[in-house]
Amino acid sequence: MKRNSFNNVWTKIKIGEKDECWPFMGSLTKDGYGQIGVNGKVLLAHRVVFELVNLSRPNICRHVCDNPKCCNPQHLINGTVKDNAQDMVKRGRSTKGEKNPMSKITQVTVNKIRARKKEGVSTRKIAEEFALKTHHVYKIINFMIWK
Repeated sequence: MKRNSFNNVWTKIKIGEKDECWPFMGSLTKDGYGQIGVNGKVLLAHRVVFELVNLSRPNICRHVCDNPKCCNPQHLINGTVKDNAQDMVKRGRSTKGEKNPMSKITQVTVNKIRARKKEGVSTRKIAEEFALKTHHVYKIINFMIWK
């Protein structure tokens, strides 16, 4: 893409002091990230800023400020998917356990499952008691999930 087509991103950013967050003032994604049209494509504004400033595309553009609207280049760093996942956990935004909207059980249920196993109940029987699949109970008991 042509660099000059990226430059209109700056017109939609409220630039402040060098250590402040610079919020994107245009359209946002459902997750609160700035989005901007460039050459017929919709791109994330903070990634466009990172590319303009660093003259390279980030693998994963991470916010050190944890503010998805922020486009301050000093708050944007390159990283990996693993780095991003670790940031999410550190900041309490992970969707593990009960926070996961797909979760069918709670930590209390997990504790009961593990207690039943310690009592000597078979994995199959526990699965029946809690209306779960045997392999899920096995993973819970062996701390492969719900660590």
